[in-house]
Amino acid sequence: MKAHMEATTVVGAKTQGKLETGDIFDYHEKVFAVHDLPSTTFGGSPFTGTREEAELLDIFW
Repeated sequence: MKAHMEATTVVGAKTQGKLETGDIFDYHEKVFAVHDLPSTTFGGSPFTGTREEAELLDIFW
């Protein structure tokens, strides 16, 4: 939750409080890495664990 709050309050964000798919992937990837979890842990990119996959599949989440 802390990472989400920090990501939505970044100065210069396109729309403060609103994250795009890639932004959501980026902060999840950082949080999972701290806990030694692979990026595929993020439900938005379960197959390859890439930002591109998350952006492609965001219509489903």
